Amino acid sequence: DILQSVSGFYITYDRDYHYVGARGFRLPGDYNTKILLLIDGHRINDNVYQQAFIGEDFPVDIDLIDRVEITRGSGSCLYGGEAFFGVVNVITKKAKHINGVEISAEGGSLNTYKGRLSFGKNFSDNAEILFSASGYDTKGNKQLYYKEFDDPATNNGVANDLDGDKFNKLFLKMSYNDFTFTGVHSSRNKDVPTASFGAWFDKPYSSIDRRSYSELRY
Repeated sequence: DILQSVSGFYITYDRDYHYVGARGFRLPGDYNTKILLLIDGHRINDNVYQQAFIGEDFPVDIDLIDRVEITRGSGSCLYGGEAFFGVVNVITKKAKHINGVEISAEGGSLNTYKGRLSFGKNFSDNAEILFSASGYDTKGNKQLYYKEFDDPATNNGVANDLDGDKFNKLFLKMSYNDFTFTGVHSSRNKDVPTASFGAWFDKPYSSIDRRSYSELRY
């Protein structure tokens, strides 16, 4: 939603991943390899496809975002080929933004639930800690119709109960003087209703993504 609101960017969704295009252009079949995604300056495009995860698979809870810095246009000469459309740097909150304990619970349609527990504390002028854990679960649309599979052999093109999405995310940031340690872990399980890659239509299968990183910065 953040990138969708930025002029010049648009988002598409195939019921599995979200994809970003810029200035009306996106290569079909491209896994977001033309945009460089950073968290506090740390590159998080994956190491296999160079994919930038911009949807529910983004490894940090959106409630922990302080601001988003976007550099438009190609930055490939500085950052490599992933920065062709631009560079997106997500700046996370500091402990002072939480300043204690935050507990949030949300619910919505399609059996959607989300919960988050965050703790932030400044121990002195030069030491602080921020920790957060969050979870999300939705059943999604009960039925989805795909005209490409509109045949009695494939349930007349109707996929049943195959739109669920769930994730869990952990975030830790500790600072002392000029040292900052950051640890991130996320896991996501998305039901896929589209029978992609030759799968059987209206049969349960899912995409599972897990990613972690840690960084000590001086």
